[in-house]
Amino acid sequence: MFGRRPDGREDKRIDPIVRVTSMFMPQRCDAQVMVSEEFDYEPVSAYIKRKRAEGFKVSLMNVIVAAFVKTVCEHPEFNRFIVNKKIYQRNEICVSYAMLKKQVDDTINETTVKVFFDENDTLFTIAEKMNKMIEDNRDLEAENFTDKLAKFFLAIPLIPGLAIGLVRLLDRYGLLPKFIIDASPFHTSMFITNMASIKMPKVYHHIYNFGTTSVFFSMGQHETKVTVDRDMNIIKKTVIPLGVVIDERICSGAEYARGVKCMFKYMANPELMEK
Repeated sequence: MFGRRPDGREDKRIDPIVRVTSMFMPQRCDAQVMVSEEFDYEPVSAYIKRKRAEGFKVSLMNVIVAAFVKTVCEHPEFNRFIVNKKIYQRNEICVSYAMLKKQVDDTINETTVKVFFDENDTLFTIAEKMNKMIEDNRDLEAENFTDKLAKFFLAIPLIPGLAIGLVRLLDRYGLLPKFIIDASPFHTSMFITNMASIKMPKVYHHIYNFGTTSVFFSMGQHETKVTVDRDMNIIKKTVIPLGVVIDERICSGAEYARGVKCMFKYMANPELMEK
């Protein structure tokens, strides 16, 4: 029934139509679906301010990641990935994101981190894990295992591209060691980028052909939307724009719709994620 990799198991019980799409579209760039979403900023902002007054350090990024983690627990099909035309259920829940290091001069330095979560996590423990990861990697001198691994491959006397090619080949056949998978930000349940932190709008970021990322979220600067109701009253509201890119091959459209609805329910009501 199952074929195994260090980070997942092949699931052959999936609908045949969903399974066969990976044969028609062998690469993630073939199967990228892009969608623009937004949610109300003010209720979430008020919630974050309340929690910070209570001593809980919670950010908008924490809320979005927590909503994804909760959604994956309820809809595990969101945590699938495809390698070598096979659909796998991921063993763990993890999220990758780039972060800026402390800026000493005009030079911008950043690194990429990956945080692991489980079904027992709450919004507060998720925020704590993410905040600790940021603190551990903020200093310019700090090097995580991902940084060291990248430097190692670049330092190989052979052509670095040849070494990366070997890694890709091992990954294709499920032979890549778990310690490399754990360090790789490209082997993740979701990749998220906070474009608002560099004062940029949302983007539609490609999902990488290397690795196992099936979902990429981009959060832009909040925007003011002006609409008119039936009585011709002008309504203003502030929204958070999201650019979402997904691999359509991992589940059906109906399953995606259920998962997205679940995630936005949690983002609109963060208190649901406190337990």
